[in-house]
Amino acid sequence: MIRDLKSFYVAIKDNEVVAFETNLQKFVPLIEAKEKEARNYQWFYREFKKSTYFKLTLGGKDYFFQRVI
Repeated sequence: MIRDLKSFYVAIKDNEVVAFETNLQKFVPLIEAKEKEARNYQWFYREFKKSTYFKLTLGGKDYFFQRVI
């Protein structure tokens, strides 16, 4: 395991992991590539400050976002 790992972000759609990354700045473009209606980095940053997980509907599909670490 990587000792310096501080965060691990995951996006889940239809019970499948569709994106994951250790850096939020790199994670958000992965989501934007999948859904054009995706929110920007600042929005995700504020949401992850409030909670470690949340649900967001993009393009009529439910996505679940989680910060695992």
